Amino acid sequence: MSFTLTDGTIQHFTRNRPGGPEDWRAGLQESQHGDCAFNEPVSAAWGRGLELIASRHTGGTK
Repeated sequence: MSFTLTDGTIQHFTRNRPGGPEDWRAGLQESQHGDCAFNEPVSAAWGRGLELIASRHTGGTK
């Protein structure tokens, strides 16, 4: 899943299936000033939010 920030930067998040809120990771961040590759876990709160957004876009529920 990807989000465009107000400055035009795009932040990508990934989660392997099956997975839950604790499995989300911050991935590539693309900006006009260069790209930066991450492979870092997100916080529990961010993971729950990403799960909610993903479930609404895929029709899944948890």
